[in-house]
Amino acid sequence: MSQFFEVTCDHCQTWGLFDYRYKCLRCADYDLCARCYKFGLRGVGHDVSHPFQCLLDQGAMELHFAGEPIPDLCADSFTCPNCGELGFSADELMAHVRIRHSDARTAVICPLCVAVPSAHPARVDNLLSHMSIAHHHNPGGGFRLAGTEPPVTHHVLPTSEGPQVRFILPDDQSEEEW
Repeated sequence: MSQFFEVTCDHCQTWGLFDYRYKCLRCADYDLCARCYKFGLRGVGHDVSHPFQCLLDQGAMELHFAGEPIPDLCADSFTCPNCGELGFSADELMAHVRIRHSDARTAVICPLCVAVPSAHPARVDNLLSHMSIAHHHNPGGGFRLAGTEPPVTHHVLPTSEGPQVRFILPDDQSEEEW
């Protein structure tokens, strides 16, 4: 995992996002830095209702996990790309999609795929079908990453059974500190 994300904020054009990257789960290539996301700044033409997945770089992961084992993925909790609900573990997100969005056909980016370091996942038209094929939940941990031969199974997804650190982003910084 990199010390920073090698992407550009689509609002302020800052390259090399440190700590937090906010990836739009509806647009193929739309990212925001922490400052622009926090202050609700969006680029011209970007739909403000689109949900975002918060991704953490290595430094942010070390800070949030403070000596605990750091997961392989760039996220510990996931956002539903259909409704924008926050805070799911991987298995909770899969159950949520199965229960609440089984008929959804909106093109979205899978938050589990986007959390794989250096991944550039494409949008999928049927998230439930994609998750059923690409993200088998294994009791021992790990998930299958579609499109690789043999299937990649070394990325560990947080589950509701395992210990997790849920975090709240700092809200005490003023705009002047940015």
